[in-house]
Amino acid sequence: MIPLRQQLEFVGSLHALLQLLYPHQHPQVLEQMLERLEPWQSRLAAGGGSSHLRQQAEVTERDAMLITYGDTLIDDGEPTLRTLMAFLDTYVGELIPNVHILPCFSYSSDDGFSVIDYQQINPVLGQWRDVRHLASEYGVMLDAVVNHISRWSRWFQGYLRSEEPWSQYFIEADPSLDYSMVTRPRTLPLLTAVQTAAGEKHVWTTFSADQVDLNFAEPRVLMEVMDVLLGYVENGARFIRLDAVGFVWKALGTSCMHLPQTHAIVKMIRLVFNTLAPGAMIIPETNVPHQENISYFGSGRDEADLVYQFTLPPLVLHSFVTASNKALHGWLQRLEDCPGDSMFFNFLASHDGIGMRATEGILSDEDRRRLMQQCLDNGGRVGYKSNSDGSQSPYELNISYIDALSPPAASMDERIGRMLAAHFILLSLQGLPAIYIHSLLGSGSDFHGMQASGVSRRVNRGKISWRDVQRVLEDSSSENSQQFRRLLDLLAVRRREPAFHPRSPQRVLDVDSRLFALQRTCHHSGQRLWCLANLSADTLMLPLPDEAQDLLQGKAVAEVSLGAFAYAWLKLPAEAQSA
Repeated sequence: MIPLRQQLEFVGSLHALLQLLYPHQHPQVLEQMLERLEPWQSRLAAGGGSSHLRQQAEVTERDAMLITYGDTLIDDGEPTLRTLMAFLDTYVGELIPNVHILPCFSYSSDDGFSVIDYQQINPVLGQWRDVRHLASEYGVMLDAVVNHISRWSRWFQGYLRSEEPWSQYFIEADPSLDYSMVTRPRTLPLLTAVQTAAGEKHVWTTFSADQVDLNFAEPRVLMEVMDVLLGYVENGARFIRLDAVGFVWKALGTSCMHLPQTHAIVKMIRLVFNTLAPGAMIIPETNVPHQENISYFGSGRDEADLVYQFTLPPLVLHSFVTASNKALHGWLQRLEDCPGDSMFFNFLASHDGIGMRATEGILSDEDRRRLMQQCLDNGGRVGYKSNSDGSQSPYELNISYIDALSPPAASMDERIGRMLAAHFILLSLQGLPAIYIHSLLGSGSDFHGMQASGVSRRVNRGKISWRDVQRVLEDSSSENSQQFRRLLDLLAVRRREPAFHPRSPQRVLDVDSRLFALQRTCHHSGQRLWCLANLSADTLMLPLPDEAQDLLQGKAVAEVSLGAFAYAWLKLPAEAQSA
C-alpha cells in the first residue's frame, strides 16, 4: 500500500480542488485534509466496506435497485432493517441485488431529512450491525444529507452556545440584503432568526427552519463530512447519495446552485473514494432541469458515478396520458451518451413527488398543465417552488405512480397494465434501474396519511405491516401480488441479457406514435434487442425485419401483436455488416 502522501497524482488533484475552494488557506487545508484521510487509508484497506464493494465494482445488467425507507415495512417492534432484510430474502433475492435506504439516522423532521446525528442509526430501524448485515448480501446505498443538519444536532446546539468548533459551521446572513437570485425549492423563508450566546443571528435554511445549512466555506465542515462519508463506506455502503448537493455552496449575488465550488466538492468526494475505497460510487441528487443535472457527470471519471434521470418519471407519465411517444422519443433521441464510466440512475417513483422541473424546455406549458390536472383529478396535489420574481411554479406532483397513471375508475387489469408497461420502459433504458418499494408492491396513494399530516409528500411514504405484505403477496388473486410477480418476471429476464448492460447502445425506433420502441445492442455479440411497449388501449400489429425470439413468451415470432398496454422484448440477430 503506497502511503497517501506519496501518491503524487492524488495529492496534486486534491490540492487543486482545495485551492478553488479555499484560495487564501489551501496549503494548510491540504495538510489538515491529508492528516484526516491517512487513518482512513489503513482502516478501509484492513477490510472496511461491503463484500459487494470489494467483489463487484462494476454495475452490470444484473443490477437493479430498490428504493425504500428503512421503516416502510414494520413488524411488532422488530428493528425494521431486519424486517426489510426478511422481505428481500423471502421475495426478491438476486432479482434486485441493491437497496437504497433513505435517511436511516436519528432525525427531527422531514421524514429523516433533518438529521440529528450522521453517525447514529435511528433505533427504530436498528443499529450499524444491521446495516452491515444487509450490506453483506446486498449493495447498499446510504443517504448523505449534508447540505443541512437538524437544529437539534450537537453541531447546531454548539453553535447556539457559541462554542468551538461549531461557531463557524453555519451560515450567518444579513436579512437586509437582497436574496432574490437564490434558487428556492420551497416556499418557506430562506433565513431563520435564532438566539445564540452572542445575540440574535439569522442563519441560512434552504428547506425549513429545522434544517440549517452547513457552511462548507469553513474547511472543518468539509473534513467532518468526509469523515461521515468514509464511515458510511466502512459500514458497508456501495453507493452514497448526496442529497440536495446542488445547494451546498452559497455566494450572494448568485443562484447558489451548481456553483463551481459545489462541483469541486463532488469531485473531491469522487477523488477520495477512487483512492481510498475503489468501487464506492456517488450519486448527486439534483432535481433540476436536465442540462443542469447532467453537469454533474463532469468528464465521466472525475465527478458523479451516476446521475438521477429526473426527466424520466414525468415523460413516461406523459406518454401514457397522451398515448403518444412524441415527447419521450424526442427526448431520448436528443439524449447524449453518458461520458466515461458514468451512467444514468433511472427511476419512476420515489419518496418525493414526480418532479416537474426536469420537464422545463421539454414539455409545453399545456402538456405540463395536463399532467398537473391529471394528478389533481386522481386525488393528488401539486407542490410549488418560489421564483426570484415572487411568483411560483410547479415543482412536483404528489401522488403514487400507479394512481398518477390510471384514472380512479380504471379496472384492476388496466391499472396493472399501465404500471407494468411503465416499468418495462424503465427496465429497457440505458442506466441502472431503480424501483420504489411502493411501486414494487403496487401500493396506491396514502391519501389519509397526506391529509392527516398536512405533508403532501406523505402520500407516497406509507408504512406497511410486514404481515399484511406477506398475506397480500401470497394471495395470487390480489392486484398487488399479480403486479409484484410480473414485475419480478421482467427483472429475471432482464438480468440474463447483456444488451441491457447500463452502457450498451440504445436507439429509438420510429414505428408507431402509440408505441414506445427502442433498440438495445449487445456490445460483444452485436445482437439486437427490440423493446416495445404499447402506450395506448389499442391493439397494435408490427411486422419484424427478421425472425425474433420473444424473450417473455419464449418463442420465435415473425410479427408481434400488442394489446392494450402490452409489451415485448424481442431478440434479433446482429445487423449484417456492410463490406
